[in-house]
Amino acid sequence: MSKIITYLFFLFSFLCISQNIKVEYSSTFIGLKTKSTIDIPSNQKAALVRAEKMMKTSVEDQQIVLYTKPNNQFLLEVKDKMTVDNQFQSFLGISILNLHSYIFGKNDSIVLGCNKNKNFIVEYENLNVSWEITNESKEILGFKCFKAIPKYVEIHEKKSATFPTEVWFAPSINKRGGPIVYSNLPGLILKVVKADSFSIIATKIKEIKEDKEVPQIDKKIITELQAYKKAKATGAAIESRIKY
Repeated sequence: MSKIITYLFFLFSFLCISQNIKVEYSSTFIGLKTKSTIDIPSNQKAALVRAEKMMKTSVEDQQIVLYTKPNNQFLLEVKDKMTVDNQFQSFLGISILNLHSYIFGKNDSIVLGCNKNKNFIVEYENLNVSWEITNESKEILGFKCFKAIPKYVEIHEKKSATFPTEVWFAPSINKRGGPIVYSNLPGLILKVVKADSFSIIATKIKEIKEDKEVPQIDKKIITELQAYKKAKATGAAIESRIKY
């Protein structure tokens, strides 16, 4: 037992001081919060079941990998396990998880999010969220994590309904980042939960020697509010073509 404790202590210490870390995450689809389907015709109920099944598959097929970098930076890459055969599934999964193809923590206050199918990069500011750090804790991969509840600052008309409802971070891993654009917590984020749709949790952590290179993509950088307005306009255009 003492040997195991000693090994875990050295492993724990090594991860805390190592230059770079690679973290693999797994995502789980919980289900979408919808209105009661009691009065919905059986054929529509069947369609909803098929839609949720497709959503579950697309979310749980995502590969989410975080690389920490020097100077408190990080790179999060998200891709589908079948990106060649199933492009739509990939985009759907990323959309439900509210992620990008890659997320780059540029500095302590700015995070960039890029989608391969878009012609712009979104600039997020950590100032748009503060955290209520609770005393609630649990272990994830052997690391003690604390629950933090995000408190979002609404950017004019932008609402926070699509953001995660809680995250779990490990103060003992003195690295910045996680499977979320906002990352200004005193420790690495190992779990993210949106209560009515999905959860993302770290499944593997290992030390790496290389400094993962950030993809160089020549795209226009826009603000989070501008990205929100673009998405809102796109949604309105699609809805206008639907006949009820």
